[in-house]
Parts: sequence; C-alpha cells; structure tokens
Amino acid sequence: MDGTPSSTVSGADSSVALELSELFDRYRSRLRLMVHLRLDRQARIDSSDVLQEAFLEAATRYEQYQSQPSMPPFLWLRFLVGSSMCSCSGDTWG
Repeated sequence: MDGTPSSTVSGADSSVALELSELFDRYRSRLRLMVHLRLDRQARIDSSDVLQEAFLEAATRYEQYQSQPSMPPFLWLRFLVGSSMCSCSGDTWG
C-alpha cells in the first residue's frame, strides 16, 4: 500500500477515492484535535492511528453516504472518527 487514495480505497473508482481524500483532508485538523482532546494520555494509540482507521471505514461507506447523505460531511466523518476511536482504544486494552 503506497498511501495514495486510489491504492488505499480498494476497488473504488479513482475519482471517488480522490474526492474522499480531499474531503477528509479538508477536516483532518479538526478531527485530529477532537481525537487528541478525547484520548487518554496513557493510551497506546495516537490520533494518526484513529484517523487512519476512520479513513478506511469512510472508504467502505463513502458511496453509500453519497447516495443518501443523512448529515453534513463533517458530522459524518466525526461520527466515523468517534467510532474508530472506540474500536481502536478497545483493541489496546487486551
């Protein structure tokens, strides 16, 4: 995986991958701050791990979100980041 949007989002059209990447980049600093403020200082994960997990989840759900957007893009990404934060922090306890 070389980190480019088209390689990160498997099977997705490259224009869709680029669109998602640009959307995520637009809100990255706000999302990173949210994670940083909510993570326990002793957690074994950092905000980059959480954002990466959220991006991968967004990649699998993006086309569905586009077809039926139930909330603004930032709120959708914030929801996914929150979910990723819970799953990432749960993985570090065991």
